[in-house]
Amino acid sequence: MGLDQYQNFSVIEHLPSKEFSVVEADYYADLIFYQAFLCIINPWSLEDEALDDLTRFYLSVADDMSMTIIFIKEVRLPQILEKEILAYRDFSELESELENVITSAYQKYLKKNIVC
Repeated sequence: MGLDQYQNFSVIEHLPSKEFSVVEADYYADLIFYQAFLCIINPWSLEDEALDDLTRFYLSVADDMSMTIIFIKEVRLPQILEKEILAYRDFSELESELENVITSAYQKYLKKNIVC
């Protein structure tokens, strides 16, 4: 959410599999309800209330979170979320690691959602 056209294209280019797709959220609540293994957010694109709502939601599911959350701008987070949400200074800092981050996020998602 809040990525520009170049950033969205870069994410698509770094997808390790053609089975993956990029979906852009139109509204911040979509980030809560959409089933995904990775969510890249520019928190500066959100109003304060929306960022607070997302933070409260992520706090409520922090112990069980299978989705990897990435912020591409640094914001102040509650300590418990600092280990759950990856924060980068900007997109260019993330971009060099993007393929590995996507792969790791998918592996985390699979591990937490395996049904035996």
